[in-house]
Amino acid sequence: MDCSTFLKNLEGILNKILMIGKTKIIRHFQEENQDIKVLEELEGAAKSNKFIRIYLDNIKRTEENREKHKSEPERYRDIVDEVLNSKPFSFFKKRKLKPEEVNQIAERLSTETNKSNIEKLLDIFDYHKFPFESELILNFAKQKPTSKNKIAEKAIDALKHLKSKNIRNFAVDKILNSRYPIDYLEILISNYRQGDFKMLSDIASKTKGPVTHARKIPKPLCREYIRLVSLSYQAVTVFDFR
Repeated sequence: MDCSTFLKNLEGILNKILMIGKTKIIRHFQEENQDIKVLEELEGAAKSNKFIRIYLDNIKRTEENREKHKSEPERYRDIVDEVLNSKPFSFFKKRKLKPEEVNQIAERLSTETNKSNIEKLLDIFDYHKFPFESELILNFAKQKPTSKNKIAEKAIDALKHLKSKNIRNFAVDKILNSRYPIDYLEILISNYRQGDFKMLSDIASKTKGPVTHARKIPKPLCREYIRLVSLSYQAVTVFDFR
């Protein structure tokens, strides 16, 4: 494709994408046509073509605005500072933390009194096992749920990685008496004892599939419920009928 053909085709395209300063079109064409200096050709053509001039000016403004609003990378003192002060969803909790980092977060959680900070710190232990005494997490889980924070909810998520007699008793009590026993099934499975299949089978028998279950529990919970019912049957198979 020669330059004149390129410019003729581009003019038709620009009529449609006017005011959209995307540089991808230019970059793509440059990659496909290494022998043409695309930007130089466009600058020359812009002297007589107002659409190309508007297009290039728009790209320039977009680049200037991007640089103006480009923020410096956040610098944190340590992993605890990052957990507590990173922007929502910017800290990847699922990333593999070093053992010393997990310990630092756990140590801070052990002394933290600010409820907002406790919630953020607990969130990490949904993905990583709490390395110290499990009673701390259990005590958080026993707190009365409130709309003001999610401490109890996040502590319950963290308990699935921990094992103790008290944690097992907590899970059994909640499964038998709470409105949503599914919230505690993973904890029980982590603290499974032979014979628990009776309790798990009873819970699993309450649903025959997504439709039946959807009438009993809000739809957002259906998929999670079925997944945990599946886990229940797996636990029964592994621990009671092996």
